[in-house]
Amino acid sequence: MYDGDTFTECLTTPVDRPLFRFLQYLCFILGGVCFLGAVASFLAVVPALALWLAGWFFGNRSSVEYEYSLLGREMTADAIYNKASRRSVGTWALDRAEGIYPEGSQKALSLEGRQMKVTDVSAGKGKPGNYVMAYEGSEKVIFTPDEEFLSALGKAAGSKLTGQ
Repeated sequence: MYDGDTFTECLTTPVDRPLFRFLQYLCFILGGVCFLGAVASFLAVVPALALWLAGWFFGNRSSVEYEYSLLGREMTADAIYNKASRRSVGTWALDRAEGIYPEGSQKALSLEGRQMKVTDVSAGKGKPGNYVMAYEGSEKVIFTPDEEFLSALGKAAGSKLTGQ
């Protein structure tokens, strides 16, 4: 029987976002051009600052990794941006999950036709080792657990986890 006091964590490999890196450099370059244009007109300082701020935003989001925590029968996911800032993505009670399936399995593919909110906290779409959790019939959570986390998840979720 599951004791419910187990705490397990799992950290995914960082996912690089090349589009965000490109947008960061583009914003910094365009901001520099606007700043050089400030010599001719002081009004060019405002777009330069706005572009540099946008470049900073894209730079902070260019690499993301996810940390999953399992405490009792509750799973949480946090996004860690550039190994510097953390943001909570969601919390899911395993008691309210319909099922947890390997991505690409028949049961996971049967969820494709349903209108569900998709929360992707995986190490990358289509990567081996991804799992799909159908949550309350309205949300599909995609995540990439390691073996230890998967074992703890199997104990906490019971028969809801299939295809280990």
